[in-house]
Amino acid sequence: MKIVWIEFNDDDEIFIITVDGVDCSIQEPRRFPSREWFSKKYNGPGLTYELGIAIHSNRLVWIKGPHRSGSGTDLTRYKAPNGLKSKIPAGKKVIADRIYKDPTCSVRNRLDSPQVKDFKRRARARHENFNGRLKIFEVLANKFRHGFQKHKECFEAVCVITQYELEHGHPLFDV
Repeated sequence: MKIVWIEFNDDDEIFIITVDGVDCSIQEPRRFPSREWFSKKYNGPGLTYELGIAIHSNRLVWIKGPHRSGSGTDLTRYKAPNGLKSKIPAGKKVIADRIYKDPTCSVRNRLDSPQVKDFKRRARARHENFNGRLKIFEVLANKFRHGFQKHKECFEAVCVITQYELEHGHPLFDV
């Protein structure tokens, strides 16, 4: 599966997607032992994927990974050449966690109006809901022991199944 991207025709909307990383626990590859595998979330080896979800539709629009969990931050992956930042149209923003300190990202801000705070909170919660739906599948919920090369295929298959569910009766909640 290639990286998925759709065109955004919401000219009125400033916020177009949410972005976040999702970690998956793996068995450390014997042939490539390194600190770069270390995931703080699992206190052991892991892989990280960057996901982008459209705010105004039930669409997973961006998958990038896998990356070794300890090989960088979500922000460095976001800003990487040919990364998600390069795909964001001028004048548009993504809603993200506080780690995303970039002009194209909108994070929690004490100066936001109550309506904007609530919108951002709901958008981030919606994204976490999607991540949780991925972890329902045992292949992602448990430690993956079949080699990190096969993990990408399994992760993308779960994303396709989850996207199918979004389109056929189990949508994410509206922001």
